[in-house]
Amino acid sequence: MTQLDNSVFYSNFRSLDPKDWHPISEPFNGSDTIEGYKANLDNPKYTGLFKNWRFKTDPIDYSFNNIGMRVPSIENNQYDMTDDYDFSDKIVILGCSHVQGVGIEYEHTIGEYLSKLTGRQVINWGVGGCGPDAVFHNAMWLATRERLPLKVIVLWPTVGRFSFTNPITNMIEYVIPPNDFDHGFSKFYKTEMLFGDIQKLQSVKYKNTLRNVFKDRLCEFDLWSGRHKLKSVVEKEFLAERDELVNSNRNLIDILNNLKGRDIRSVPKDLKDFLKFQKLDDPFSFFVGISAHNGKDINELIARRLIFPQLSDL
Repeated sequence: MTQLDNSVFYSNFRSLDPKDWHPISEPFNGSDTIEGYKANLDNPKYTGLFKNWRFKTDPIDYSFNNIGMRVPSIENNQYDMTDDYDFSDKIVILGCSHVQGVGIEYEHTIGEYLSKLTGRQVINWGVGGCGPDAVFHNAMWLATRERLPLKVIVLWPTVGRFSFTNPITNMIEYVIPPNDFDHGFSKFYKTEMLFGDIQKLQSVKYKNTLRNVFKDRLCEFDLWSGRHKLKSVVEKEFLAERDELVNSNRNLIDILNNLKGRDIRSVPKDLKDFLKFQKLDDPFSFFVGISAHNGKDINELIARRLIFPQLSDL
C-alpha cells in the first residue's frame, strides 16, 4: 500500500510512519486499561459489586487492520485497506472512541449493530480521542476514493477537541480539553483559541463541506459534540425508549453489564446515589455517576432508533 497523505488521514495507530501500520490485536485499548480493570476488582469500596460483572468472564478483543481501523479480527488480512479498496457496497461510520467501541466487544459496537440491521458491511473508522478535525480529514480521504461508500455516517465528537503533530515523536496527538493538557496547550486553548470558540467555527465549516461533498450519502449526528437538543420525533422516541431501558435496569450490576462499557473509572456507592447523577433531559449526557463508555444496550439503541431510520433508502 502506498503512503497515505498524512494531512488527510488519522488513525488509531497515530504514527505518521507507515512502517508502524500493521494489523494488531490487543485485550485492552485507550481508557480501557488493564490497570483500571484490576483496580475495580480489587477496590474494597466495591466489594461484591463486581461479583457478577460480565467482563470478569467476557474478554474484549481490540483488533485493528493495517491502517488502524477497528475490525472483527485480523485473520487472513481480510479487513486490510488497499489503495483501490472498493467501498461501493459498504457503509463507513466515523467518530471518536464511542464509534471505535472502547470498553465494549466488537459485536456490540454501534457500527456492528448497524451492519446487522442493514445487511451491509459497516467499516468502523472510530478513532479514540479524536476531534471533528480528524473525522473531517478522514471523511475527505474517503471522498477521494474511486468507489465511494453507500453511506458515510458521522457521529461528531466534542467540538473542543483538536489534533496536532508531535515533531519529536512523529506521532499525531489528540487533545481533549478542558482536562487533557499534558501537552502544554492549556494557556493556548484558553486565550488564543478562546475556550474552543475557534474549534466550534471550524466544525461548522467541516460539516458544510462534507454535506456538499457527499450530499445524500452523508448521515450525521451531534451525539457527543456538545449539549444535544431534540429535533425530531425519532429522537424523542429514542429518549423515551432510553428512559424505559434505564428504568428496566434497576440495580448497579445490571447497569454495569448492560449500559456501560468495561472502562469504568468511578462508580457511586449505591443505586440511590447513581440516580442522583442522571441527566434524563439530555439524551447523550447521562450516567455521569458511572464514568465509562456506553455499553451494549445503549449502542444498540443508538443504532436502531437514531441511525437506522435515516438509512431507509438502502
